[in-house]
Amino acid sequence: MTYFVEWHPKVRNFLRKLPKNISARIVKKVKQITEKPFHYLEHYEGEDVYKLRIGDY
Repeated sequence: MTYFVEWHPKVRNFLRKLPKNISARIVKKVKQITEKPFHYLEHYEGEDVYKLRIGDY
């Protein structure tokens, strides 16, 4: 099953302000998680929220 990621406009602006190599790394990892999201995501207990850590971001 493949998932779809929708980018919020604030996220797009944030990525544009980062150095190109870092923003490319983030975009690449987010594209990877569309295939197997729960392999990469960490679930916050008691909430319907997940976390993805990519380096310092």
